[in-house]
Amino acid sequence: MDVSEDREKFDELLEELNINRPKGKVVWNLKQGLEETENIGYPVLVRPSYVLGGQGMEITYAEKELEHYLKNAFEKDKKNPVLIDRYLLGREIEANPRASRTVPYISKVSKVPIVELATRVMLGEKLKKLGYGSGVYKEAELVSVKVPVFSTQKLPEVEVCLGPEMRSTGEVLGMGRNFEETLYKGFVASGIKVEKEKGIILATINPQDYGEFLYIAKAFNELNYKFIATKGTAKLLRSNGSDVLGVKKSQMESLITLM
Repeated sequence: MDVSEDREKFDELLEELNINRPKGKVVWNLKQGLEETENIGYPVLVRPSYVLGGQGMEITYAEKELEHYLKNAFEKDKKNPVLIDRYLLGREIEANPRASRTVPYISKVSKVPIVELATRVMLGEKLKKLGYGSGVYKEAELVSVKVPVFSTQKLPEVEVCLGPEMRSTGEVLGMGRNFEETLYKGFVASGIKVEKEKGIILATINPQDYGEFLYIAKAFNELNYKFIATKGTAKLLRSNGSDVLGVKKSQMESLITLM
């Protein structure tokens, strides 16, 4: 457990096993954090030591954002370091030293009884003799998507903006022959009503994500969807021909609760 949670020990283990990973450093003060990040490169994922569910995590894209995070972090906890990792856009790399709620999903998708095998190994049996081999397992026949479930409508005044910190209160699994079928099943199971056309989308997008968002927005335009967006996002959508109603951030949070 300690090797998994201690960044320097874990990095030594990965190096020994020749496993690729994003560049990262453990820092103990503001000056060291800013200097190390210059070598790592932005954006970076920053977080306290020993956390669950991404608590206290942030993605910072510039020095000013990182400086603000580190100052607050070290004011709250001077005894423990902050972990800084290069953030790989659109990818999630995770190593859990515990049995997370991802385990039953992986078992169902791969058809490998992970809990049973882990228990038998703990009781002294050898993994290589259990009939499932080792290393990277064969690719599953079906496409699978894990879809989060949120409870913002039931919990008033809860932060509705998403980030690396876990805010979901549950998850469902969608499985199908292709990505579209799988995602649709996941949405239905999570209680999200997917309109084929003429739906309404609430949008407030960070500037660094504008390029990727525009591609998605144009696809929804073709389905006659309308947008309600905060100031910067609304300006972006209008300049690209989308039908959009601009609102304030405070109004957006109220609309999310109502919808």
